[in-house]
Amino acid sequence: MLTVLSSVARPSPPQLCRVRMQAPVADPLYEALLAAGLQDAQAEQVWSRRPPGRLPAARQQARLFEWLQTEVLDSQEPSLLCRCLCKSPRLMLKAGRLGGLEASMLKLRGLLGELSSGHVRKIIVASPALLALSERELEERASWLRSSTGMSEEELAHAIGAEPKLLTVSLEAVKRRLDWFRQRLGISDGRLRRVASRAPLSLLLSVDRTLEARVEYLGSLGLGTPQIATVVVRTPRVLHSPISSLQQKVDWLMHETSLPPTELASWLERQPDYFGLPPARLTDMLATLTDLGMSVGGAKLVLRAEPSVLTQQQEQLRMRAAFFTSILGGTAEELRQVPHMLVCDLTKHVVLRHAFCLSRGLEVSPVDLLVKGTARFCEVAACSEDDLYLFEQEGAHLQFYQGAAL
Repeated sequence: MLTVLSSVARPSPPQLCRVRMQAPVADPLYEALLAAGLQDAQAEQVWSRRPPGRLPAARQQARLFEWLQTEVLDSQEPSLLCRCLCKSPRLMLKAGRLGGLEASMLKLRGLLGELSSGHVRKIIVASPALLALSERELEERASWLRSSTGMSEEELAHAIGAEPKLLTVSLEAVKRRLDWFRQRLGISDGRLRRVASRAPLSLLLSVDRTLEARVEYLGSLGLGTPQIATVVVRTPRVLHSPISSLQQKVDWLMHETSLPPTELASWLERQPDYFGLPPARLTDMLATLTDLGMSVGGAKLVLRAEPSVLTQQQEQLRMRAAFFTSILGGTAEELRQVPHMLVCDLTKHVVLRHAFCLSRGLEVSPVDLLVKGTARFCEVAACSEDDLYLFEQEGAHLQFYQGAAL
């Protein structure tokens, strides 16, 4: 049977639950907070968050506050002390064991390696609960993280510096995320170490709401699980980047290069670093290619055909383009037909083939010289693969370019 709701307004809940508890003026803890420099409102805020039960004496609290300000925060700024105590009221329970807190601080500094004192201070302000962990707890947690992820001490120091909660969160929760990487994406060993060290936040994210959502998005682009794993390993931050930002980069890629949707997955498979590149990288590279003499359309075709061009250094591109035009006698538009010239091993492939043809008096066009595959080149040069191999082993091709800056 349905109950008809009355249109009469319900009475408001008792106001008692909305009233902030006021600290008694004569309370020893409250007085110690004021003596540490906190304003009335700040002292009341900390006092209202004090742990239940009996706390160490006010004089011990005063020593704790002084130690935090001078040795940890290195600042008399009341707001920093207020923030630390509000975030981790448990510190007040340890006021009578200042030696333990000092040992924890020393251990924490050791775990953070060569991070500056200013960086360490920011970490403590952000996660003061770290100090509430004993020296032994800190060491056990750090040791577990190192063994479970394969991170070095230096890598772990930077990971903790970026995400201090790694030392305070449930290790079982971190283990579930590591298992997800192994079972869901097949990422383990050195690849898992790379992800954990470069994107430590991924070890704290929700599997269902965040990690799986990013995997599903990458899958919607046409990537299979192995390709998604490669993208994640190459650019671990993709796991916590907003999906809207990832989509903007995809839209920009397809707009700038006129890349058909049917070619998107294969392009990303060949350029798994794309999501980690700066937004302006694509536009800058198109400008560089047009500066080399290509048409805008030709530059787009190069990036579509050879995605790895996008991560090449501009100096390398200019040097390779100059070799193609000045040494091989090609043109910028011919270069568009053999875009792998901009990314291949110059000495092992281009120099070797060019020198081989010169040694035999062969005139081969730059485009034919750069056909893909040794077998196809040998057809062009009318030679056997053994002939080319022996020429390379003798180092004869390098004699043609002695003193040249390759």
